[in-house]
Amino acid sequence: VKSNIQLAFVFIDVSNIYIQGSKDVAKKENVYKNQVNVDLRLVLDGRLGHDSVIIGSCDNPPWDELKTKGFNTSKLESSEYKEKEVDANIVAHIAEILYTERRPGTIILLAGDGDYRPIL
Repeated sequence: VKSNIQLAFVFIDVSNIYIQGSKDVAKKENVYKNQVNVDLRLVLDGRLGHDSVIIGSCDNPPWDELKTKGFNTSKLESSEYKEKEVDANIVAHIAEILYTERRPGTIILLAGDGDYRPIL
């Protein structure tokens, strides 16, 4: 079913995408991990991104470049529970959109684990 909804709320667990995603793609494509390029703009698919949120704890993504492309980035400092903090921050952002946004839109969540099942 084709939708005419042009508003997209994008949430990316960049730690999952860059760390595990790069490993998986490199293995499948038989290339080195540093040869894998992740273009996060593709998830918008031509739609207007509204405050696209990227949260992570890894150093891999080009944080400054992502900011200049309009992404709201948040890099969490290292701690014992940093990956759970990433998950909690993304869930809080999604919950805020669900409770405050009145316009129809699409929520896009890119993550590599099942920690987001409760919000979905």
